[in-house]
Amino acid sequence: MNDRFDLRRFGQYLIYDLRHTWEYFGLSGIILMCLPLIFFVTFNAILYVLNGFTPVNLHGSSSIFSIYLLLLIYLFTFSDKVYGGLTDKVRGTSWLMLPSSRLEKYASMVLITVVIVPLCIAVPFMGLDYLLNMIFPDTYGGSVTSGSFNAFMNARLDDGQLFTPPYLLLGLSLVSQLLIFLLGSLWFKSRNKSGKTFICLMALSILLMIVGYAIMKCFGGDFETILGAIASLKDASSSIRIGWYAWEIIWVALPAVVIYYRLKTLKH
Repeated sequence: MNDRFDLRRFGQYLIYDLRHTWEYFGLSGIILMCLPLIFFVTFNAILYVLNGFTPVNLHGSSSIFSIYLLLLIYLFTFSDKVYGGLTDKVRGTSWLMLPSSRLEKYASMVLITVVIVPLCIAVPFMGLDYLLNMIFPDTYGGSVTSGSFNAFMNARLDDGQLFTPPYLLLGLSLVSQLLIFLLGSLWFKSRNKSGKTFICLMALSILLMIVGYAIMKCFGGDFETILGAIASLKDASSSIRIGWYAWEIIWVALPAVVIYYRLKTLKH
């Protein structure tokens, strides 16, 4: 089949892909939605015993740990469970025989991994988190949208100025990580694909740090000197942020392009 994108055919394949996603990740997704409740019950059970069965205010700890665990589990398990089998001869051959172009399959894969499933998990997750905070305000201690969580996400700089993290940049970074792990699930043919992807990602990060440090040394000076020079520039924060945006966009586009190339060349 040619690589032409047909909207109607894409819609039919997307529905098929969503059913396939539910088959492989449905139970895991439900568990991830319920993480605020699981953490709340677990934390209170432990603290009640340690604190003489008296109520303890968690101060938003349940929300914070739930979010971290949600991101970690989804990152390491989703792509491997749902799309990792495409490198298998039997399942991969069946997938290649489906009456849909590679472009449509690619668009569905990326859309489900980056947008649809994260939203389907995040909305119930935040709703349950909000309800628990509303029902148990004295013990739950703050939801994702509450002031205590926002205070945790913000940091004070050395001069006392409040630093708010750029959420768009954090979102781009998350998308790039999701695409990298999706690429790993399609690239490696053996088991433990997420572990191999993580090891490769760490090795690449270390290599980039070494190269970056070598570049700074070539310009004369250590890390603190370079930071001081940047800080002294007029409107340096805007320049740094623009560079950061460009860097994150590159890391979103690069795995996205390689994933499409991998799907184009996937054969059994």
